Amino acid sequence: MHHSLLINEITSLIFEELDSSTLASIAGTCRAFTDPALDVLWRSQIDIGPLIRVMPGDLWTIVLLADAPVLYKRTKIIKFTRSLDESDWSRFEYYGRRIHKLAHPLESSPIGTFVVHEDVFVALSAYRPIRTFLPNLRELSLDLGYPYVTKHVPFFQCMLGPGLRRLSIFSNPRTGTSLSQLLLSISRTSHAIQSLDLVLQAYGSSEDIAALRRFLCSQRDLHHVDVKCVIPIPMSIPTEAISHLARLPCLNSWRSAAVSLGTEHQFSTMRGGRFASLQHFSFIAASWDSAAKVMSGMRLSLISLSITVGCQTRPALDIHDSFQDFLESFVGHSALASLSDFRLTGEFHIPDDFETKRSTFEALQTILFSLTSSLRHLSLCVDGLVSQFNDIWLSQAAIRWPALQVLQLKGFGSPNITLEGLIPLLRYCPQLEDLDVSPLLRPFPSRLLRGIGCNTRITDLIVQVGIENPVSVFRCLVLMFPNIQRIRLSYYYSSQREDFGAYLTLDRLLAESIECAA
Repeated sequence: MHHSLLINEITSLIFEELDSSTLASIAGTCRAFTDPALDVLWRSQIDIGPLIRVMPGDLWTIVLLADAPVLYKRTKIIKFTRSLDESDWSRFEYYGRRIHKLAHPLESSPIGTFVVHEDVFVALSAYRPIRTFLPNLRELSLDLGYPYVTKHVPFFQCMLGPGLRRLSIFSNPRTGTSLSQLLLSISRTSHAIQSLDLVLQAYGSSEDIAALRRFLCSQRDLHHVDVKCVIPIPMSIPTEAISHLARLPCLNSWRSAAVSLGTEHQFSTMRGGRFASLQHFSFIAASWDSAAKVMSGMRLSLISLSITVGCQTRPALDIHDSFQDFLESFVGHSALASLSDFRLTGEFHIPDDFETKRSTFEALQTILFSLTSSLRHLSLCVDGLVSQFNDIWLSQAAIRWPALQVLQLKGFGSPNITLEGLIPLLRYCPQLEDLDVSPLLRPFPSRLLRGIGCNTRITDLIVQVGIENPVSVFRCLVLMFPNIQRIRLSYYYSSQREDFGAYLTLDRLLAESIECAA
């Protein structure tokens, strides 16, 4: 054996590329490979079921779930058949200390998986109430909507230790799972969590919100926080927790921050030391006024910024004035010189007069063109403004942002960008891999592409209906994007249009070209 294979770091890198069955075989070949192979094999698990199954065979049994929905009919339940003895723990501890990640449940389908019965947790925690089952656990991912996870919640405290660093929870309060109980259990044992991702399917109860406040205030080493509610409204973090997060010197990323009315002043760097290390920030505001207050207060050199403004019922003129105030909050902002990722989503109604439309778009364009050449991701979905983008703007944008990888211009009233207008992107943005600008598919002379490279990264394109001469458009598309596989209609167009047949023809031509190439 070569001496380099006796170095654990090298063998670990090799073993990480192998599947589980190969790792199990290698672990038994020689002593030098046993520990590094087992470390990789056991590093990530979906449950503690495998740990129970390495305990003595007469201790446990497997039964099928009888009264269950069709989706879970083949789920296997692991149960104990006798009481625990001290000798039963040796293999459990031997393998348990190798587990660093617990992602529960299986991300795909639960069919055919093993589930530990809650009585097993009762027996384990009662026999050794002080011991930590997984002392080296670093990452925990839980889906509280999974039937058996809810029954395991009271016992998670026994599995966790002070080494936990990443926590991800997907919760639905309507299932009756006590999120507050889980957060309380975790906060008792784990005080150095660095990353928190919490997704709620519905707004949490007052107990859940209070528990979230206590949990956040108990953590002193948070680097990343993402707390969001999918429906019906954003999940607002209590003001006490916001103040705590603002004082953390290590907080680098805060995603999905819901800004409630009256809490905008909490999002401010005007007082010394607040948000000192924050570089990635995304927030949801109820109005453009609220978003303007946040941007006026958060004077940071951000790397990524995402702003979402909710639907508004105020008169169009009021919304227009608020949007103008929002744009003014960016004037002289330090983030414009540092952003590589900028996303803006919101509803906006421009008054009918041409001068107002022109001045509003020019104000937005001034802000966008203040972004530096390091910009990699630009996503704009502002209803009422997106129709102002055209080929001239796109040509200027391509020159200004050569590192662009993602460009998205979405919203009601698609951009006035043509297929020919995409040529500057081929010339100046070689790294572009995601393009969503809904171009008008009009053919152009192929000589315009002479001396200009093609883009092999883009494989699909979102387009408008109104395709002129599908065959000629097809030729232009494959010259520009040789690896294009399909086109998709913009969400804002209906298949009821008379010219929908041209889209189907173009889609068929692309499918046939792919088939021929294969």
